[in-house]
Amino acid sequence: MSEKQQTQQPEAQQPQQQQQATATGGKLPLAVVAGINGNQGCAVGCALANSKHYNVRGFTIHTEAPEVQVVETRNVEVVKADFYDPASLDKAYSGADFAFIMTVPVWGDANSEEKEFLQGKNMIEACKKAGVKHVLFTSYPFAAKISDGKMRVPHFDSKGRIEEYLKMSGLAYTICRLPYFFENFIQSTPPCKVDENKYCVKLPIPEDFRLPMISAIDIGVMAYHVFSNCQKYSGKEINLATEALTLDEMAHKLAAALGKDVCAKSVSRAEWVGAHKGRMHADLLVDQFEFVVKYHDKIGYDTNATKELMEPNVLRTFAAWCMEFKHAIRLDCCA
Repeated sequence: MSEKQQTQQPEAQQPQQQQQATATGGKLPLAVVAGINGNQGCAVGCALANSKHYNVRGFTIHTEAPEVQVVETRNVEVVKADFYDPASLDKAYSGADFAFIMTVPVWGDANSEEKEFLQGKNMIEACKKAGVKHVLFTSYPFAAKISDGKMRVPHFDSKGRIEEYLKMSGLAYTICRLPYFFENFIQSTPPCKVDENKYCVKLPIPEDFRLPMISAIDIGVMAYHVFSNCQKYSGKEINLATEALTLDEMAHKLAAALGKDVCAKSVSRAEWVGAHKGRMHADLLVDQFEFVVKYHDKIGYDTNATKELMEPNVLRTFAAWCMEFKHAIRLDCCA
């Protein structure tokens, strides 16, 4: 995530922050952010640091990543730690008051679900040792549980199991489940070039399905509001979404921002996988879309709860995000 992508800053909430500083002996509370080099971690680290209400430490195994330089300019302390190395995690969480936890799918591994679960388990255990006061975990809906075992999505189910482990840990927690990121239109599913002046949004969802979405940048402000109101959100589980759009609506908003002709197309599993031959997890991503479509009502993405959580900040709409980041959207993808 580039420096430009850190423009959302949380509105000040001085009284509660003063209480937290008093509780920590006059020092600002320490928030530790997992995966500081990723979309979520970078956004959270920057938002917390920009608020001036937290000392922020982030960790990653990729301490030379460009995103690390972005957060370091915000006075974020960056340390090297590995999800699979408990000793390094103990050091990373030492002295922490708050913890933002996220986990990374282990694509292409037969034991991916178990390995991702271990990431979360190790961080939760490190938080317990450090005496962390509140944990925020960004998750996805537990596919196997919601579907009564009819569907399995490993990178969703691993997180669902981490949620259950967190609930049993004795730690105070908030769980926020994520929808589709706007940023995927930069990183993984940009509009495909059809001809010289025409592009197409292609996703394996029905034409009339409204896909819940949010900007990864707003995850940072969300984390600030959770930590600043941790008593209010303790034990809460929120399924985040800024808005839900059809393929045609996505294409229309991209076209308005890019000044290009952008159409939309619902594609089959075979078309999707064939167009993403280089991605070993293309099939799993179709599983993800199919689960969200089939069990959308049971998942319950909640735009009203998301808006309330973010107040007084205003969430980015997809249209506004497209205008803000139109120069970052790749237009050289042919599929």
